[in-house]
Amino acid sequence: IGKEYSKQERRILIVGDSHYDDAKEAWGIDFTRGIINQCTELNVSDSWDMQKNLLCIFGITDEQVARFWRSVAFCNMVQEPMPTSGTKPTYEQFVKGGKILKEIINIIRPTDCIIVGVRSERQCAIREWENNKILSKQFGERIGNADPFYGTYTYPDGGKMNVINIKHTTFVLKREEQDEWAKFIKSHLPEAFTQLSNI
Repeated sequence: IGKEYSKQERRILIVGDSHYDDAKEAWGIDFTRGIINQCTELNVSDSWDMQKNLLCIFGITDEQVARFWRSVAFCNMVQEPMPTSGTKPTYEQFVKGGKILKEIINIIRPTDCIIVGVRSERQCAIREWENNKILSKQFGERIGNADPFYGTYTYPDGGKMNVINIKHTTFVLKREEQDEWAKFIKSHLPEAFTQLSNI
């Protein structure tokens, strides 16, 4: 949770996929937090592909990188580390992660949530939300080979959070595709997009 997250007009949660490392430290509570803390010290071009391309979608400059990460919350849906970058999380890991994500959302209460990645297993992880009527969503127009969704998550007290699902930004390499995703985010999360772009 970025130091400036709670002070923002739009409290934005970015949800990644999973993290990768076979070291004992990867199981530690601070592993993902440590990765994001490292991101605040990097230039856009030096960031890992997932983060770099996400920053490019919002037009973030090197001078804005640290402020960007300080202003948002970030977590991975799958909480267990994958031993290699080619290891895919299991269906069960995604479903377990979806339950944990719901608890995180209900605690930190973002106004907007960007879920990065459109794998079918990730959709299964949040199907429980739909079944319990706390998520209503619809699919947007296909962008490249991805079918994004947008919708509304309902808190236990009836409050609402905007949520969208975009292609995993590791694979959003071309500027033209980054622009398409920027347009999609801006159309469904206009205030959040403006806040992050002008951080």
